[in-house]
Amino acid sequence: MFVSQRHAREIEWGRAPMKKILAICLMTLGAVWMVYNHLPGLVADMRTNDWVPAFDLKVEKAKCTVHWYILSTCEITYNDPRRPSAKAASVDQLVYGSWGNGRFLLLRSASHPEIVSTTLGVRDLNARIVTMVLWIVVMLAMGLAVVRALLFQNTTARVATAPLAPLPSSMAPMARPAVMGRTEFGRRSPRA
Repeated sequence: MFVSQRHAREIEWGRAPMKKILAICLMTLGAVWMVYNHLPGLVADMRTNDWVPAFDLKVEKAKCTVHWYILSTCEITYNDPRRPSAKAASVDQLVYGSWGNGRFLLLRSASHPEIVSTTLGVRDLNARIVTMVLWIVVMLAMGLAVVRALLFQNTTARVATAPLAPLPSSMAPMARPAVMGRTEFGRRSPRA
């Protein structure tokens, strides 16, 4: 089936934006995920300076994972045995690098007992801030790069496919005279 170049460009134009729109959605989703899951705990840890050990809380599950040797996540689920009807709460923390040996102690704010963190999260507070800022900046930069490419894709295609003017006759390539017995790149030239 024969397809003209113009029609092929239209087909290509139809497919490319969907990939770019999907990339924009993924970048936005990554930034929103980070803000929704980790920013509230980070802000609470930044605003609290009066940490005391929370020996009254019981850890149900703790899982710290290192992803690709550069990103570490820690999810700790705990409950308050004094209030058995209360739902189990969790602390989610994320940082570039490693959490070290992974040993932690739950901490509670003395002035706001509902705010709970860990010794790991408080110790690495600056690293968590940098992680949050870098993650959001990278996701937004990648999203903006895709938007820019999407917006300027059509203009670059028009510039690249502009027709060229024919060469003047004075610049036309000249035929080389055939010389008997000469070889060119290992081949004999044709005989006249």
